[in-house]
Amino acid sequence: MDFKFTLCGILSLALAAAPAEAASRQTSEITAKQKAAAPKLSPEELREADAVADLFIRRFRESREMGPTITQMFASGFDRFLAGDSSWAGLVGLPFPLIEHLNQAERVRCYKANFSIEYIMRLYLFAKVPLDSQSIERAGSILPPEVVRFFESNQPPQVEIRTNEEARRTLAIYERTVPFLRDHLISSPPEETDQFKRNLAAFEKHLDDPGNNLGRPVLRTPNREVAGYPAGTRLIAMEIPFHIGLLLVREGGQLKVLFAMSRIPPD
Repeated sequence: MDFKFTLCGILSLALAAAPAEAASRQTSEITAKQKAAAPKLSPEELREADAVADLFIRRFRESREMGPTITQMFASGFDRFLAGDSSWAGLVGLPFPLIEHLNQAERVRCYKANFSIEYIMRLYLFAKVPLDSQSIERAGSILPPEVVRFFESNQPPQVEIRTNEEARRTLAIYERTVPFLRDHLISSPPEETDQFKRNLAAFEKHLDDPGNNLGRPVLRTPNREVAGYPAGTRLIAMEIPFHIGLLLVREGGQLKVLFAMSRIPPD
């Protein structure tokens, strides 16, 4: 885990918030017509999705790791999602070969740990660094020295993981990183800093930008089975601060999280 790469990658996501300019007016008009014709979420679904997002953020603030959040908020399809192929790995910043060498229980543990690491790093980062074009130059210098030393002495393999033993050693590094970062980066709530609040206000504008296809909850109805849910199931995709994606599904009469991602793919 190269901490400089991690920080720079997170900053790059933030600085990419502004939507790209359309290639042509005709393309923009086609996209607008497609959006207008697409099925819409009901007002009640929108309220429910926003409530789930707020609860997700609150639960992580309470525990500072993903285990309790998964237990309390995730749908039964989450385990099936991880049990399939390893294509989901890139959505949480994990190398594909690592996942291929882990069993189901280890995949869940790896997801919990790495998502927690990425989320903690973002909370810390956005309490320290403004979202501007100069921020990325300072990314490597904002970590406390003890955290830098921890990362330097806890590096996963720098080559492709080829064995189950290497994968489990990497998982062990991820799992001991979570409590260390929790104690050394966010023991004081980053959400209460002025810098975090300014960044949050700026990010809310990004979420409301008409050019952001995932800024507010949108309906997805896949034409194939997903994690045991049949084709045509109403899934809700949305983005929350800072560049975290949630995929929601209705189960037992209420919306639950099917998957949370720290790397949102292009629409």
